[in-house]
Amino acid sequence: MSISPGTRLGVYEVLGLIGAGGMGDVYRAHDTRLDRTVAIKVLPSHLAGRPDLRERLEREARAVSSLNHPHICALFDIGHERLRPARGAGGERGDAAPPSASERGWGPASIEEDGIDYLVMEYLEGDTLEARLDKGPLPLDQAIRSAIDIADALAAAHRAGITHRDLKPGNVILTKSGPKLLDFGLAKAQPAAASFDSQSAVPTRLSPDGHWIAYATDESGRNEVYVQAFRGSGGRSQISADGGIEPVWARSGRELFYRNGDKMMAVDVQTAPIFRAGAPHVLFVGQYARVVWGEADYDVSLDGQRFLMIKGETQSPPTELHLIVNWFEELQRLLATHN
Repeated sequence: MSISPGTRLGVYEVLGLIGAGGMGDVYRAHDTRLDRTVAIKVLPSHLAGRPDLRERLEREARAVSSLNHPHICALFDIGHERLRPARGAGGERGDAAPPSASERGWGPASIEEDGIDYLVMEYLEGDTLEARLDKGPLPLDQAIRSAIDIADALAAAHRAGITHRDLKPGNVILTKSGPKLLDFGLAKAQPAAASFDSQSAVPTRLSPDGHWIAYATDESGRNEVYVQAFRGSGGRSQISADGGIEPVWARSGRELFYRNGDKMMAVDVQTAPIFRAGAPHVLFVGQYARVVWGEADYDVSLDGQRFLMIKGETQSPPTELHLIVNWFEELQRLLATHN
């Protein structure tokens, strides 16, 4: 059952339905407190009693609230409220206000008490990328700009430890100010570097089994690679022996790679039932470029046998530079000599 225009959710007055999907209905609404138009996302009535979907709505709220990017749809508020009928439908605007979102939080919603969990988001005017592509391909320049903007939004989310996991044209809205990324309901959070005690720690890498974090820090006075448990107690293990940066796990989880100067290093590891690491050994040596500090500037094939890297520029012999003073007179002299 849809929410009728004029119905109140706390300070928000529903104006009309924008769209209905399998995992949520989105309404245009008026924020009576700040006098602005917003979008409200609620669970459909037939799914409101499912704890897993309410958890998904909460997960989306937590993910988006940690991000601030011009190409990610902003989250303004969350709440759990009882529906207040529109004027003339059994309720008056002067009725006592229901408990606020801060008072109720994500309390147990039930159909019996007619409570609704909801997100309040930035209202966006425009078509989804999916609807726009149904009309034909985007002009090349717009497609390139949109791809760059969305990639930048995803990069910002990744730096904050958030993986979207549901990137598709239907979750991108094209607005006058550029594309906006939506729907973090399937997002997965991983700890960012800031969650570590060391202020100098660089971005982390989660092991394939999701239980261990590899990262590099210079807190000892030299960059070294460490591994520690993602959840639970326990110390950490130093992986590198004489310096290291940019750790990357093998897809199998049985090796950890990192860079030490021009050397690509590898360490055999065991992640279960406890963590164990062997001695580092050199895989190969070569001059490869560094692009972004802290980010791994290479990738590893699924079998761990091939590496994708940026070849560094080779040193060329210095070129001699000749400076000629009074070049016009010198040119005349050379011409006279040849004649």
